[in-house]
Amino acid sequence: MKNKKILKKLRLIINSIDKKILQLIIDRNIVIKKIILEKNKINYPIRDLDREKKLINKIKKTIKKNKLDEKYIIKIFKLLIKYSISQQKKFNHKNNK
Repeated sequence: MKNKKILKKLRLIINSIDKKILQLIIDRNIVIKKIILEKNKINYPIRDLDREKKLINKIKKTIKKNKLDEKYIIKIFKLLIKYSISQQKKFNHKNNK
């Protein structure tokens, strides 16, 4: 029974971490909208491949330092980048109508 209680507590911790991750994604999306407004002001393209590459390289260093599985963490960040691009395109399209 003690093991089940420990497991339950650990799952509650994971749930709390998941909530924080989701909130960070929400916060990131708010910043994305501000970024596209600034990019539009200076006629800057939505994609910045150099920045994306630098970001991924920085993440890879952190992954190695913390002995995480690079394959999955990089996929997560590439999805975040892809989501960011799609949100910028969507936001940009909506404001150009």
